[in-house]
Amino acid sequence: MSLLMRGAIVVWLFFGSNHLYGQQALPSDFCTLRVTVRDFQGAVSQGVPVVVRSKTGVMLATSRTGQDGRAEFCDLPLGLFDVAVGVSLCGQVIVRDLFDIYPYSIELPVLYENCHGAVWSMGGGCDVLLRVIAMNKAPLAGASVKGPSRTWSSDQFGRVRLKVPWDSSAKLSITKQGYVASQADVVCGKGRSRFEEVVELATAKD
Repeated sequence: MSLLMRGAIVVWLFFGSNHLYGQQALPSDFCTLRVTVRDFQGAVSQGVPVVVRSKTGVMLATSRTGQDGRAEFCDLPLGLFDVAVGVSLCGQVIVRDLFDIYPYSIELPVLYENCHGAVWSMGGGCDVLLRVIAMNKAPLAGASVKGPSRTWSSDQFGRVRLKVPWDSSAKLSITKQGYVASQADVVCGKGRSRFEEVVELATAKD
């Protein structure tokens, strides 16, 4: 084969074969990433913030989901990236190590619910998780926890959730059939807005 023919073949490979070297036009509907956000009941979620970051933490793009629950990112750079869906206070979903899969768009479905409204509604006091356990550390379900204004019953894990106002205390009486009654004084002070208290009940003697 002559040098002239070889040169012609090389020129064709670089400039004449669009398919081999990806010179074809991008599809009109191509987006690097499409995120669809739904809540836990399956309904689309509008107005949810979606942020795309590089692996070094640089923000590449940001958007909010529309009425259809979708956010599109059609011109992301090459390389690995992470996607954060929702606010960072509570319930945020992060999907890591995605990358361009041209000519296909990444269709990313996400289940997300903003739970910070429930968690941070304890303003004005302390969010206290009280655990009622036996001396062998086993949780005690059905224990009665009587406070100043109401009475709770511990769940299957021995838990009761309380709200105690700032700079005050809640005096509790904890009882359960077959166990010795106990008292607890839960104090809410600045600097410990969310904490756990454990109450151990001794087995009653016949």
